[in-house]
Parts: sequence; structure tokens; C-alpha cells
Amino acid sequence: MILLAETATAPTSLDLITLVIAVVGLLAAMGSLAWQIFSWRLTGSKVKVAGSHGFTVPDASIDVLIVTAANVGRTPVAVDGWGFELPNKSTLVGHMFADDLHGPRVPITLAPGHSETWRLEKGRIINTLADTNFKPGVKLRPFVSLGTGKKAYGKAMGIT
Repeated sequence: MILLAETATAPTSLDLITLVIAVVGLLAAMGSLAWQIFSWRLTGSKVKVAGSHGFTVPDASIDVLIVTAANVGRTPVAVDGWGFELPNKSTLVGHMFADDLHGPRVPITLAPGHSETWRLEKGRIINTLADTNFKPGVKLRPFVSLGTGKKAYGKAMGIT
């Protein structure tokens, strides 16, 4: 039977320097990994959608609902459609109102840092909602359909 004697020695200054270098290397590696994850998340396209009310120019006679899509990501993104989502998750899409549509035709590609705006006559939407038994004041949520198959949504807005 072999017995090993345990002898504890105090760490030398070389041991402490090695430990400090190892900790600094670990922190640098963790920082690099965090930066790579952050950069990767920013690499793709990211679309922000906003809805608002407005009037046509120059006579301000037609009340419109507006959907704006802005590409705040780093790569181009295709917008295949746009519209408003109702509280029951059914949608009113822009091409349903092609004769009252003001804005670019879809599909369209949004370059990084660019935006597009579509306007639709509010009266047409209200008439369509009345035909589907929705009450005035219903909240509509603007959206755009992306080439990836996903939808980007804005905040719900009421119409009266």
C-alpha cells in the first residue's frame, strides 16, 4: 500500500500571475461572445410599423389611416403586403382597397434605414367594418407582411 503525503505549499507569485492572466482571458472571451451575439442579432432585417391618422394634401379633405414601415435593421427586407388587424385577428389588407390606395404597390424591398408609407381612406374602412358588424371605436392594429413569412405589427389604434 502506497501512502501519499499531503504537503500544502503557499502559492508563489508565478501562480498568482498565472491566475490573473487566466481570469483576464476568461473575461475577454466572455466579452467577445457577448459582442458576437449582439452583432448577430443586429445583422438581420428589423421592421418597425406605426399607424396613424391623417389627411390628404393639398386640400385636407379626405381623412386617411396611415401605415408606415421602417427598416431599422442592417439588411434589406421584402414587404409583401400591409393592412390592419381586427380584434378577432381577421385582417383588412391594403390590396382590398386598391382604388383608394395611396402609396407604393407591394411587393417592395425596404433598404436598411428606409421607410415606406401607405394611406387608405378612413371612410372605406369604416364602411367595411360596418358591413362586418364591428362597432365604431374598434381598435385596429397596423401590420406589414414580410418576405420571410412573418408579420411586423404596430400599436393598436382606435378609429371613430
